[in-house]
Amino acid sequence: ASYTKTSNFLVDQFLRAALDLTKSVTPVRLRPSHREFRQLLETISKTETALAELLKRCKADGVIDPDEIVMLLTATSNYRTLNPNNREVNARHDELLQQFQDLSPTVMSGLAAEHLGNLPPELFSMLPSDRLSSIPGDILARLPVDQLVLLPSEILLKLPPFRNSLGIMFRLIPAGEFLMGSDSVASMAHTDEKPQHRVRITKPFYLGVFPVTKAEYLQVVRSNPYPGQRDDRHPITYVSWDHAEEFCRRLSDQEGVTYSLPTEAQWEYACRAGSAGCWCFGNDESLLRQYAWYKENAGKRPHLVGQRKPNAWGLHDMHGNVWECCSDRWDENYYRQFAGQLAVDPHGPTAGSHRVIRGGCWRDGAWVCRAAYREKNLPSDQDFELGFRLARAVS
Repeated sequence: ASYTKTSNFLVDQFLRAALDLTKSVTPVRLRPSHREFRQLLETISKTETALAELLKRCKADGVIDPDEIVMLLTATSNYRTLNPNNREVNARHDELLQQFQDLSPTVMSGLAAEHLGNLPPELFSMLPSDRLSSIPGDILARLPVDQLVLLPSEILLKLPPFRNSLGIMFRLIPAGEFLMGSDSVASMAHTDEKPQHRVRITKPFYLGVFPVTKAEYLQVVRSNPYPGQRDDRHPITYVSWDHAEEFCRRLSDQEGVTYSLPTEAQWEYACRAGSAGCWCFGNDESLLRQYAWYKENAGKRPHLVGQRKPNAWGLHDMHGNVWECCSDRWDENYYRQFAGQLAVDPHGPTAGSHRVIRGGCWRDGAWVCRAAYREKNLPSDQDFELGFRLARAVS
């Protein structure tokens, strides 16, 4: 009878009266589910008391400042997870949420990081883009991935790099569309780059900021395919496509997250970083030496990763330094099927003996280092010019 009365009281919001009723029942006579119910009521009561005390402190000077709005919004959100039926708290929460959304970008940028970091992640997705862009990227980066990927692309691209267990740095690449290949007026472009066609990448993905280095490779594989390479920050070379795939498999098993080589479409999408030109910065070849190690400035050797400028999405060495393996099989005529059509998450042909490599290397000219340039390699071939970059699934 007491439990039934308690249930009715809970619906009517009389939490303290409900708690008093459950205390009138001897604990040993309560069923397990009833004991859990009483524990829930006690937790709700304590949380409600803490919320009331916080509200009293915030109102002490007669004004609730922006940081206090965030603190109270966090407290009401936490309370609502325990008891979503309290009309008074719900009304207060909605009022605070509106006040939070109305904060100017300037005020938003000045909020205390420790307060913003405690906010439930779903509240960030309710903010307008100009407010979101004012919040420090390291705060937004704490959001669960399922909330993170809902943020606008321009916000995702401002997030700081993510580091995995090996310290490999990744950028979160947003979903989107781009023109892949070379257009019909690019007379020097190879036929395998045509026709230029629109590609849609439907899911965000992580991509390595740099090609995989010697030090990173040896942490997983523990055998150096080229002992003559001394510096740990050099891109690993003399690896084959098979070596790169084995690295991805081992790291996936080690971390429980899927690592892979990027698809050819993912690679070019990330390389261009919004550019429709020959290179990530446009069509001015004279600028390439700022972004790439290639024939004109490399001195006939590969260089440490990250020494040249990154593209607009924060990725280094996408042009030059070392060729990069892609997951796709090679087909010279693969693009023809997409003439006048939208290609959605293309993964390459289903058959073929060679694999795609992209980006050019330290010994190649500027034209080979273009975003659209395609080359092929046998999966087992090892070369001093060949390396790879990791893609990581968003999970």
